[in-house]
Amino acid sequence: MNPFAWKREHRIALVTAAILGFAIGIAYGYARGNSLHFSDWLYYAFNPNYSNFGEFGWGIFGAIIGAAIIYTAQLMRR
Repeated sequence: MNPFAWKREHRIALVTAAILGFAIGIAYGYARGNSLHFSDWLYYAFNPNYSNFGEFGWGIFGAIIGAAIIYTAQLMRR
C-alpha cells in the first residue's frame, strides 16, 4: 500500500500525526530528564558516546508511532 497514492487528506493526516508524535516524543524525553539542560538536546541526541535515548530519539520514536497509527488505520479501511 503506497502512501503516495492516497488521497490528499489522508497524506496530510499522516504527516500531521508524524509531526504531532514528534512533538509529544520531544516533550516526553524532556520530561524524563534524559539530559541536563533542554538547550543541550542536540549534543545528547547526536553524541555517540551518550547512552540514553535523548529527546530527539524520543521525538523520532513518537513520529514513527504517530505515522504507524495512521498507516494502520488506512490498511484497516481497505
